Amino acid sequence: MPLVHSFRLRDPWQCSCGDDGRAVWTRGFQRPTGLEPGDELWLVISELPAGATVAVNDVPLASTGEGAGGPFRVHDLVTGRRNLITIAEPNAPPADGLFPYEAQLGVVVPEE
Repeated sequence: MPLVHSFRLRDPWQCSCGDDGRAVWTRGFQRPTGLEPGDELWLVISELPAGATVAVNDVPLASTGEGAGGPFRVHDLVTGRRNLITIAEPNAPPADGLFPYEAQLGVVVPEE
């Protein structure tokens, strides 16, 4: 299945400190328009540390190993205009408050 479109999920990521001292990142986004039947959405987040967790709309996707950030099939989880990605990592929030990873939402179409 070839990747047709890729959307970089840049700022605005919000960072907070969880009760356990972990950094918790959140970002809202919209479902891409123009999806055809059979198209799928995949989420990739680069270089997440071991022990990080990823969720879309409060549905856990996976606990990642070192450097693993997907791809995660999120097509059935992403609906309408209000969607939320949550990443909890084992590290404290960075001093500069900048999101230290690259996140992308990809549209994959079936091969003909």
